[in-house]
Amino acid sequence: MPNNLLFDSVTFTMECPAPFNGSSVPRERTDVYSAYNTASAKKSTLHAPTLRAVLAYMKLFKATTDGDPTDNLGAIGTQNDKKFVGEYVSGRGEIQGVIYNRENESIMASVFDSATAPPTQYKHKAAGGTATGSAVFFTLMPIFLEDDEFKRNYDALYEQFCNGYTDWEAAEKAGFILCDNVYRRITYASGSGPAGVKVDFPVSGNVRTLTKLAIDKGTYSPNSVIMGSYRVIKAGLKPKGRKAKIDIKDFEGKYKMTERSFSGEESEMVPKLPDWYIIPEEVVTICEMAQKTTETNVPMRNFMLRGAAGSGKTEGAKAIAAGLGLPYKFITCSADNEIFDFIGQILPDIEGLEFASSKQAEYIPTNGEIDADPVGSYYNMTGNFVEDITAEQVKQIVADKISLKEEKKKDKKDFRYVYTPLIEAIKNGYLVELQEPTVISKPGVLVGLNSLLDNCKAITLPTGERIERHPDTVIVVTTNNDYEGCRDINQSVISRMNLIFNMETPNAKVMTERVLKITGCKDKSVVKQMAEVVEKIIKKCRESMITDGCCGMRELINWVQSYMVCDDVMTAAEYTVLSSVSSDEENRKEIEAECLSPVFGTL
Repeated sequence: MPNNLLFDSVTFTMECPAPFNGSSVPRERTDVYSAYNTASAKKSTLHAPTLRAVLAYMKLFKATTDGDPTDNLGAIGTQNDKKFVGEYVSGRGEIQGVIYNRENESIMASVFDSATAPPTQYKHKAAGGTATGSAVFFTLMPIFLEDDEFKRNYDALYEQFCNGYTDWEAAEKAGFILCDNVYRRITYASGSGPAGVKVDFPVSGNVRTLTKLAIDKGTYSPNSVIMGSYRVIKAGLKPKGRKAKIDIKDFEGKYKMTERSFSGEESEMVPKLPDWYIIPEEVVTICEMAQKTTETNVPMRNFMLRGAAGSGKTEGAKAIAAGLGLPYKFITCSADNEIFDFIGQILPDIEGLEFASSKQAEYIPTNGEIDADPVGSYYNMTGNFVEDITAEQVKQIVADKISLKEEKKKDKKDFRYVYTPLIEAIKNGYLVELQEPTVISKPGVLVGLNSLLDNCKAITLPTGERIERHPDTVIVVTTNNDYEGCRDINQSVISRMNLIFNMETPNAKVMTERVLKITGCKDKSVVKQMAEVVEKIIKKCRESMITDGCCGMRELINWVQSYMVCDDVMTAAEYTVLSSVSSDEENRKEIEAECLSPVFGTL
């Protein structure tokens, strides 16, 4: 059966709002249910979060029609008829802001203790949070009301709501049908036809954050207010979006924080962006924030990019380095990482060469070179010019040098401290990307780096060396919390991130443009279809909670390249997108049947 955390079993045990909380009110009925209920043994169940949303909407609607104040009753509006923007006031009095994108069925949300308080994460109660989902249902009310059955029963319940529930049987029936209607249309969206309401609610329960920055910029400002008064989200603002595509040549090095000179090797480490790359707005915002806060007491230097595989997190980190004009380093995390994997460790110096401190010390002349030019050989070896030195003397010096070198290798254990890319970046003022730290099994490892995440702080290495954080050092954490094996990042680490952005997987149009340039494929129409199929597969995996594989830009690139070789789309798909999406054969067959075969036929 399809599953959605909004209808987790715990949500059916919550106390229903009045008047559905009476002891005489059953939680289930078998004689009343929605027309979308196709189960063999039909029944409907009261769902507290849905009822709270419906009743909150009714209170707001009544206050609006009666001309009463709506300041503390929430608000609902739309942005260009594509995004539904809701503010729901919970029973605790907090404001829960929700954005539902009707085009890709995605949800963004945050919780605000007051109209001026900074947002906190909206985390579903079933996953250990405090949000029950009522704010999501409240925001979806205009969509629910597009359905005739829902509208009829909403009107019946609203009549009782206004009249003090004089006909309780009618009110109760309407409540049961409304709950069953919403449950069926969301949970079985594909089977509900046009009435289905698809909601891409994350399996982890951690909903993408609606940031204060996005609110202030008007990114999700509703241009049409259906009813109510917004207290946090600003209505009527024009989004401060970027009007034109940013040219890569104008972007690279544009946001340097300080004027610095790098060595030739360091300059080679500054990323050069490929011509196919489309610079995301999040990347530009991070570069601007880093540059413009440089002279402040607390410059922004720590950033987090979250998103699915193929959403462009690592490319985004490299682009940030390019925009800031900084050398780029990275560390890929693993489950068994220890703290020394990040700060370095003491290792035996297998070279053991005291002479390796200069080019002259590394040079050992041959006997033929010494006989031909003893003075030059000695100079090339030591850097000292001795005009009357003989060939025999030089040969003796060489013999002593080789003997000492071998003695050191045999009897003396030299050790050296090996810096990690993180320490190199901290010390020299580079950008370093920490890839997928959520896979680390030991929770205290990242917490041990907090002193380095604090701006202008330092860390003392096991050797006693104190590494001061260079003021230009930028740390970018790239992660995904929804994949198997991933864990939540400790809150002390998250609190040290100056900005957190959620990177969305590019839509089919963007993926098509990128893949055509990357692969050089000339068959644009086929690549467009392939990109659209990948988009469908991603949605299918989310809806069915298939999380043991991945599908995104990388898989699409592999698919197109394979197609260019074998000239058969389905054959190419078998060993690229299908093999990557899941290790379960049944999952692969289901995805092939629903996403691939309708477009390209069968294997």
